[in-house]
Amino acid sequence: MNHVLGPDLPAERLLLYEVYTPSGHFSGWPPHRHDGLLGSPYLEETYLYRVRPEGAFAIHVNYDPERGTEEVHLARDLDLVLVRGGYHPVAAPPGANAYYLNYLAGELIGEARRRPPVDDPLWAWVKGNWSGDPIPLPLEEA
Repeated sequence: MNHVLGPDLPAERLLLYEVYTPSGHFSGWPPHRHDGLLGSPYLEETYLYRVRPEGAFAIHVNYDPERGTEEVHLARDLDLVLVRGGYHPVAAPPGANAYYLNYLAGELIGEARRRPPVDDPLWAWVKGNWSGDPIPLPLEEA
């Protein structure tokens, strides 16, 4: 992630990030929210995608268990996706590379712009164990 207009710059209510998600990886993980609910800060957000190779897509998910909403977007090159609320991770399938400009605007001013989002409790543990406790797969019968 590249902080184009990060918390260190005097931009009041705005934040702007560049995020690179290489083939076969996730970004925005663990899924997080900043829609003003569950103690999160209120920030509106858009993602402007660039995806390669031509015809490829990223998978952008917006979901909110509290509201019972789920949206899955195949984000193609130059698509703009709005985060309406809830948690929102991104995946680049194998063979696709994704880049997005991540614009955020909202209630955070000054030092408060450093305030982190709230992670999905189902996945928050990942921050303490990035290997993810992989399950050993049986490759042959014993």
